[in-house]
Amino acid sequence: MRGRDSTYFRDAADDARMLRAHGLDAWPDAEELARYVFDLEDGMEALAQELGVEMAKDVRGRWQTCQAKGGRDDRARP
Repeated sequence: MRGRDSTYFRDAADDARMLRAHGLDAWPDAEELARYVFDLEDGMEALAQELGVEMAKDVRGRWQTCQAKGGRDDRARP
């Protein structure tokens, strides 16, 4: 039982560090988690726009980027 206890506390400490690294004090409820995800998506969209790329999921569900139509490179050309 002692090994299981030490694993439990080690896992709890790892979880606490992970949550703090993401700016959370505790496990978020559903509403907090949804707000976090939407904020993250907004940031990714802003970054993609600044880099002149578009983000989309491929048929396997993996995120891919491609040059945006009318992106930064296209606007810079005469």
